[in-house]
Amino acid sequence: MNNTIFLTGATGLVGGHILYRILREDASAKVIALVRSDSQDHAWQRLENALERLGFVLSGEELARIQLMVGDITEDKMGMSQETYDELARQITHIIHSAASVEFTLSLDEVRKVNTEGTKTVMALAKRAKTLGQLSRVAYISTAYVSGMKTGTVLEDSNEQPTEFSNTYEKAKFEADSFVRSLMGGLPIMVFRPSIIVGDSQTGCTSRFNVLYPMTRL
Repeated sequence: MNNTIFLTGATGLVGGHILYRILREDASAKVIALVRSDSQDHAWQRLENALERLGFVLSGEELARIQLMVGDITEDKMGMSQETYDELARQITHIIHSAASVEFTLSLDEVRKVNTEGTKTVMALAKRAKTLGQLSRVAYISTAYVSGMKTGTVLEDSNEQPTEFSNTYEKAKFEADSFVRSLMGGLPIMVFRPSIIVGDSQTGCTSRFNVLYPMTRL
């Protein structure tokens, strides 16, 4: 369908799966993957290492449909010049934002920089893409734990902030989730809230051994 998808977090567990499935399931799709790096060569190395850890092998044709952009969601315009930023906005038809810090022990300021402010940077690109280009969908990968320490039934459209969070990660993701949902009236946004992701549902393959894995090792 000639989709051009801007993807953040391609070197992570969720983003790597998303990248692989897009390329496998949509033979016409092009993916522009934002990778934090100091050079194109290092960015490619990071991506290749991430896919290898997940057990994914891409064909030459599939690799040719990946365009890597060196950038950082914690910087204004992701570190791009205005010209590059606007050219990107004109191209993309979809944005999938899966990049996030998943560390639970960082200070709130540290985790907000990526998970909250970084999300705002990606949404700014979405607004620019809607103005300049042909944006048709924005997907934001949130977490079920925006519910914090709430108990009982928690509705997906609740705007009530939990009185307590288990960690700074949950609080920063709640702030990002709330911000993204506040833009739904002007942008074609979908929010996805997975629970704890422990690996591929069929193979068990994962690139991150946290949350449940330390208890399993014990």
